[in-house]
Amino acid sequence: MELRSECPGMESVWNSVLSREKATDLLYWEDVKKTGTVFGAIILVLFSLTQFSGISVLAYLTLSVLSVTISLRLYTSALHLIYKTQEAHPFQ
Repeated sequence: MELRSECPGMESVWNSVLSREKATDLLYWEDVKKTGTVFGAIILVLFSLTQFSGISVLAYLTLSVLSVTISLRLYTSALHLIYKTQEAHPFQ
């Protein structure tokens, strides 16, 4: 995969995401919790694809990501109200 130099900071992001060491750590089960989570999620998605259409699986995955995001936003807003802090919210 060739990286474009339009965004100067993106090369380091792509290098960290596509790191071979991280992939081999997952394959060799170096961190059992992380590897189990990744492979469990992959198996769950593959099983869901055998039972439902790809559009439905994609829709439910995006709905779950949106639900987690909104929950995190509401949680941080509640904490700011309770403790009366003026910090910026995490998605600003």
